[in-house]
Amino acid sequence: MTRRILALLAVVVALLVVGAAPALADFHLVNSVPAAGSTVLETPGEVKIIFDQPVNDVASSVQVTSSGSVYNDGVVTVEGGNTLVQPVRRLSSGNYSVSWTAASGPGAPSTSGKFGFTVSAPADRSAGTGQWIVVGVLAVIVAALGSTLIRRRLDRRNAATPRK
Repeated sequence: MTRRILALLAVVVALLVVGAAPALADFHLVNSVPAAGSTVLETPGEVKIIFDQPVNDVASSVQVTSSGSVYNDGVVTVEGGNTLVQPVRRLSSGNYSVSWTAASGPGAPSTSGKFGFTVSAPADRSAGTGQWIVVGVLAVIVAALGSTLIRRRLDRRNAATPRK
């Protein structure tokens, strides 16, 4: 009988150890959007960090920085159970750093990390539009003045020429 109890206790302990292992394991970053080390052409509205385990927004944090400024715009939320989503303000061209801490809940073991990405936004084309409007207006003015001068010269020539 004691052998059965010992065997049963061994099975229970083994199940507890195996069942608790995932809860004690470290979080691992699986992916991010923007991807770590990537260059994006448009400013992202948010940064997403995807983990291999469920995360808790209350026990987790994300901070997006560049040159000492923080670009977070609101609080971090969880999407799909394992993705932290941090809204960000409009990012201009430059290098950005993302620091994160992730945990499954308050008081649970956490892990943290850091990665970077670059925003390389194309040149703002709206500034050039204003220049072309000015050039167009000047072209119309020059054409109007030119045609007025030509018309006056022709009128003088016609007035000086006797009619037959």
